[in-house]
Amino acid sequence: MKWVITIIMILMSSLSALAFEYKVQPGDTLSKVAALHATTPKKLYKANPQIAKRNAKYTGEKKFWLWQGQTIDVPEIPSQPVEMIKRNAKGIAQWKIAGGKPFGPYRDPALALMHLPDCSGLNLMDKMTLAVTIKHPSEPYMVKPGELFDWMSFDNYLWQQRVAWAGDKPLAAEAFREVNISGDRVCRVIRPEICSNPGVSCRHVLPPPPPAAKLPPPVFPPISTAKLLPTQPPPPPPAAKLPPPVFPPVSTAKLPPTQPQPPTSVQPIPKPGLFQPSYESFLFYGNYRNSRGGFQFYGTDDSIFPIRYGTDKLNFRTGLSVQAVGWDGHINTVKFQGHKAVIGAAQKINTSGGETTLKARYGKKSGEFTADSGQYHANESVKLVNLEAYHDFPEYNGKLFQMAQFGAVVDIDVGGSKSSTFNNSPIDNLTDPRTNGTEYRVWAQNYIYTSPNFKPYIAGQAEYRESDHNKSIEPKLGAKMFRNALDVNTGLRFNSGQAKEEYGVNLSVDINKVVYWIRRWATTNKTEEKKI
Repeated sequence: MKWVITIIMILMSSLSALAFEYKVQPGDTLSKVAALHATTPKKLYKANPQIAKRNAKYTGEKKFWLWQGQTIDVPEIPSQPVEMIKRNAKGIAQWKIAGGKPFGPYRDPALALMHLPDCSGLNLMDKMTLAVTIKHPSEPYMVKPGELFDWMSFDNYLWQQRVAWAGDKPLAAEAFREVNISGDRVCRVIRPEICSNPGVSCRHVLPPPPPAAKLPPPVFPPISTAKLLPTQPPPPPPAAKLPPPVFPPVSTAKLPPTQPQPPTSVQPIPKPGLFQPSYESFLFYGNYRNSRGGFQFYGTDDSIFPIRYGTDKLNFRTGLSVQAVGWDGHINTVKFQGHKAVIGAAQKINTSGGETTLKARYGKKSGEFTADSGQYHANESVKLVNLEAYHDFPEYNGKLFQMAQFGAVVDIDVGGSKSSTFNNSPIDNLTDPRTNGTEYRVWAQNYIYTSPNFKPYIAGQAEYRESDHNKSIEPKLGAKMFRNALDVNTGLRFNSGQAKEEYGVNLSVDINKVVYWIRRWATTNKTEEKKI
């Protein structure tokens, strides 16, 4: 029995050593006191069982009520640092940029890694879903009680997450969002970091206040029972006489009209409507083809002044394109003039290994091919069904970010008409292979970003194509030379159909991204900050 009492006394002494007294101030609540001392309301409740018992005498219920001037015991946090443990939790953050809806649900924000490397297909009013994956840092950071973490992103968004920690659990968090909107498209690239990474600052909250010193009880003199004489109040002093105020004469001269002052605050950004036009990618592409002995230079079939209308699920677009092709040592220009209408839907699915994207489109392309050398003429009106699926696998090792992607596309020719007249047979191979039947395409690629904000990158890609008249395989190595502007690719293409092997350097210029970059550079001061 004696050793049991000894153990109980040791436990009570250890518990008392880990607690100090706090005097309740006006406006204090249980949650406020807990957050101030980096603890939880539940721990405060357990550390002060006498309060609930005392309140039960008056109300009949055990309630934890705080009174001004009341002294409560606050459990003190151990002085040794607490190591960040590895977490496997998952979370999803969803919001609409134009609607300004709050973030959520957002669970366990410790060491979050959010990614969206390619922003070329996003527009205002698009609903974005980001996978929040909990990662373990290469060098675990020792979390201190009451510490705040600031996670900052790059590029257009500033994502700042402040988390107050007690032990290994977050107590409270507040998020700030700064949006830089320029033009009609927003690049939503988010790259959070943690305190253990260089270049990211950490803010600390004030440490808990020291325990208040216990003062001896006040000693009051004994109250005398003698009758006190009534005291008379002193007479008020006489009021001093002030001189009458003197006002300056009012001038009758006309004052000059006031000039309107420029606004000092940032003007609110208007919310877009349901349908907003935006420029699609204007892509020039060129390569050297040894099977023809010439240079090929052309644009995509919807690259000239295309306009897209739509929401996050459905879209419609139309546009024109021009193609210029050379072979046999001389240049023959082939032009395509027409329009393309597409309506489709897309759906993103977050999985444990990344994100899956499913797309379905139906379109009709009508136009006319002409040639200025040789006799070539073609009219076509083709209906296509496009089905596409790909999966992204993100990975971040603390220095480089890589994105592996696997996907497949099938273009199904569902009908249409086509008429051609030509004398130079090689020209017949220049028609879009998607208009000559069904085509399958399977690819795998891996992007490696050389900086956390997805600026330059290097990429490797392997692609296999098969259609009704042609089969090809193409390994390719590429790099982004300048931000959102210039892509350089080189590789080989081996064909088993109408054409032979091809090799060369491919140059891609995305005019849409160039225009967007110029708009963003010119309007960097147009920001909007919201507190969630």
